Amino acid sequence: METPAQTIGRLLGALEALTAEDNCLLEQGNFTEAAEVRQREQPLAAQVALLLQIPGVGSSLDVHTRTRLQSLIDKQSLQLERLSRLMQNTQSELAQIRSAQKRVQQIGPAYGGHQDTEPTTAFRGAA
Repeated sequence: METPAQTIGRLLGALEALTAEDNCLLEQGNFTEAAEVRQREQPLAAQVALLLQIPGVGSSLDVHTRTRLQSLIDKQSLQLERLSRLMQNTQSELAQIRSAQKRVQQIGPAYGGHQDTEPTTAFRGAA
């Protein structure tokens, strides 16, 4: 039977692979796929956290495993910061688009333009 420390080591290997995949997907802008990978990471991370709550397990981990665990935490933190920045930028851009749409709706009738009842962000005439 596997010890909790061995299980943590095995789970860390899987989490490291998934984190690398997640990072590649984020770099490519594949956010949906990255979210799916994150969902696969969650139960593994939860199991590691559960094992670390067992008295004596955390202190029994070797230096290599502790280093791997800290590295994984650091990588996940960087990815969350990156996603947070992307989300803030996207929200800012969306606010600018909505503001521009509102201005067009307000001045469009004065120029004989068509006034939509609902603002849309879809491109018209796109194939």
